[in-house]
Amino acid sequence: MEVRVGEKLLCLAVLSSVFLVDSVLGKYVKGIVNTKEDWVFLTRFCFLTDFGRLDFRFRYPKSRCCQNILLYFDDSSQWPAVYKRPEKNCYQKEAVLRPENNQVEGDGDEEVLSCVGGRSFRSVRERWWYIALSKCGVSALTPLQGQMS
Repeated sequence: MEVRVGEKLLCLAVLSSVFLVDSVLGKYVKGIVNTKEDWVFLTRFCFLTDFGRLDFRFRYPKSRCCQNILLYFDDSSQWPAVYKRPEKNCYQKEAVLRPENNQVEGDGDEEVLSCVGGRSFRSVRERWWYIALSKCGVSALTPLQGQMS
């Protein structure tokens, strides 16, 4: 049985594409945050079961350092407990997060021009994650540029 050259090339192309793809990007968010609040919701995303990854980059003036990147999940004690709750201040909104889950990224003691990081997620069910920024105790967040994927 003779295999044509075109079929061989097609087979090679399909196999190559399968082996070269190592990840798929999902949601991508990019923009500028400029608000008079000390806590602000940015975006949400959903990871299906198994494994997921979030990468982020925020940039702001060194003299106006530092803001916290907050990662809330969809448990009733977290996101629903803080979102659209004007009676809660910034400190109360941060207090529901669990430090052992690495849900707060930020360091107020270190001068930073660019905050780059990421988190890996593993879950037994679909889970929504909500991203917010905070700088409690100030009249407004520092204007900053950011991107997440």
